[in-house]
Amino acid sequence: MPPQDQRAALVKGWNQAAEGWARQQLAFDRAAAPVASRIVELARLEPGERVLELASGLGDTGLVAAAKVGPSGSVVLSDAAPKMLDRLRDRVKGSDHIEVKELFAEGLKFDTACVDAVLCRWGYMLLLDPVSALQETRRVLAPGGRVSLAAWTSHEDNPWTGATLPALGDRGLTGDPTRPGPQMFAWADPSLIVTALEDAGFFDITVEQVDMTFEYASFDDWWDARLDLSPDFAARIGEISPEERDELTEDLEREVRPWLEADGSLRFPGRTHVAAADV
Repeated sequence: MPPQDQRAALVKGWNQAAEGWARQQLAFDRAAAPVASRIVELARLEPGERVLELASGLGDTGLVAAAKVGPSGSVVLSDAAPKMLDRLRDRVKGSDHIEVKELFAEGLKFDTACVDAVLCRWGYMLLLDPVSALQETRRVLAPGGRVSLAAWTSHEDNPWTGATLPALGDRGLTGDPTRPGPQMFAWADPSLIVTALEDAGFFDITVEQVDMTFEYASFDDWWDARLDLSPDFAARIGEISPEERDELTEDLEREVRPWLEADGSLRFPGRTHVAAADV
C-alpha cells in the first residue's frame, strides 16, 4: 500500500475511534494521569511558554500543559483525525489560550523555531515515519526547546490490552505485537526511542518508565473498553460467528483471572516509557 493510502487508512481508523474514545475518556484519563503529569514535568514548562501537542486525541496531556503555562502562555492541541478534533474542540471550549488544529506530525504547518515544547503521548510509534516527524518536531522548536513523549513498553507489561493477545492471535484476529512498523508496541525497546531521537538531531536524551493502573468494574466493562478503543478490532470481532464469540469470551475470562478482584472487578497494571530530549 502506498504511504499516502496507509496514512489515509490510519486517519480513517482514528476517526472511527473518536466516539469510543469519548465514551472511555474519564476512565482512560484516570489511568493515564501519571503519564500526562510526567510528560509535562519532563518538558520543564514555565508560565507564558508556547506548547504544541501532537496526536492529542482528546487532549489529556495538553490540558495539563495548558494549566502549567497559564493564560499568558499558549497551547496548540493537534491531531490528524478530524472527528477527534471535533470532540477536542467541545472539550476546550472557552479556553482562550488553547487552539485546536488538524496536523500531520510528519509535515507540521508551523514556522521554524516557533514553540518552546512539543508533547506527544503514545503517538510517534504509530506513525509511518517517526524519524521524519521528530525532525519536524525539532524544526519547530525554538533554541532551548524540548520534546517530551511517551511510548508503550512491552505487551507483557500491559495486560489490560496484552491479555487479549493469546486468544485473539490463535484466531487470527490480531497481529504480532513485536512486528516492525506502526503499532502500539513498536517502541517497546527503549533503545529504539533513543536512536530515533538521535537520528532526528536531539541530544541530552532521557528515557524512564511510568507505571499506571487500569481498573474496570467487571469483565464486560473491560471488554467494552477494548472494543471502544479499537473500532477496527471491534469490526473483526463482529465478523465471527456467535459461537466463536462465546468461545472467545470464555478464553478471555480465563486469561484475565490473574487480575480479577474478589468483587468481580479487574485491576490491571500498565507501563510506558516516557522520554525527553533537547534541541
